Amino acid sequence: MSLLTPPPTVDRETYRRVFREYAGDVIVVTLDGSDGPHGFTATSLTSVSAQPPIVSFVINEASSSWPALREAPTAVINLLDASHTDIARTFATHGADRFGAATPWHRLATGEPVLTLAPIALRVEITHRIPAGEQHVVLAQVSDVRVVGSREPLLYWAGDYRRIAS
Repeated sequence: MSLLTPPPTVDRETYRRVFREYAGDVIVVTLDGSDGPHGFTATSLTSVSAQPPIVSFVINEASSSWPALREAPTAVINLLDASHTDIARTFATHGADRFGAATPWHRLATGEPVLTLAPIALRVEITHRIPAGEQHVVLAQVSDVRVVGSREPLLYWAGDYRRIAS
């Protein structure tokens, strides 16, 4: 694109409608802030590099978890199972008691909050936070992996949580 080419004129709602048709694996990112544990639901997890193991995810700057994530050196990426729609909804709901009695969680030996029911959890060290429009792309190096049993992925597609049809 040259400097004389106008920027794309795709409106926000059209863009969002297109990506509602793109299925994404649901994760919950948990972390510690100065005021306690924080967490949010996302569908943006990407494997960036295997050596060293680097992942990326995205957070909206309007998220209540963004101020804590902006300062956090580490986080935990919890990959949810298809049976965890309630957990996904809790962490996606503004003002919800995300770490209340209805959410089984504990702290890793290193101190980060982790969802007890998540079959896979990646402890990550945050290396970069890159502004991108109203979002921030977070790059993080995986420092530890916990795998407990098998997992049927929980997907988000067309505005709702879904299972993979056999």
